[in-house]
Amino acid sequence: MNLITERLLLRPILEKDMVDYFEFYSEVENCLYLLNEPWTESNMQDNFKPKLENKSFLKRTSTLLSVIYNRKAIGEISIISCDMKDTIEIGYIFNSDYAHQGFALEALTATFDYLFSQQNTHRIYADVDARNFKSARLCENLSMRKEAHHIEDYWNKNEWTDSLIFGILKKEWLAKRESKKMRLEWNS
Repeated sequence: MNLITERLLLRPILEKDMVDYFEFYSEVENCLYLLNEPWTESNMQDNFKPKLENKSFLKRTSTLLSVIYNRKAIGEISIISCDMKDTIEIGYIFNSDYAHQGFALEALTATFDYLFSQQNTHRIYADVDARNFKSARLCENLSMRKEAHHIEDYWNKNEWTDSLIFGILKKEWLAKRESKKMRLEWNS
């Protein structure tokens, strides 16, 4: 699966992406709220290999996409199948050198458009560490609603953490996209 936006290409992960992935998976701040520790040069290949095989660490069926900007992988999007019918969990990580430029929003908007229009997805949700304000804000910018705040529900890195669940339904996404289209037409 390849998705093309105004500035980005979303495509399956390739071997040549490993060095770019190391840049964002070795950042301590990037991995602070993830389940894994920051990558090191000694474990980079072991951590990258399952991604090439499209295997999620969650042991669920997943599709992993590299987010490419100017021939460089600047992020990853995880599309994770759930036990619930037509429901997808979304995950993401981006290189902090490309923050505050709208790349994450652009990549995830294209992903949501694809999942809702081409894959007959009913609901997309994100499970976010409650301390990760940037990720929560991204979910809100995608018009996802906060559905739950679970208190100390997840044991990670030797501490109990809170989780926020954000979600959006296909009908909500399509209505949002139609509303945006109508506003653009009205202003032109």
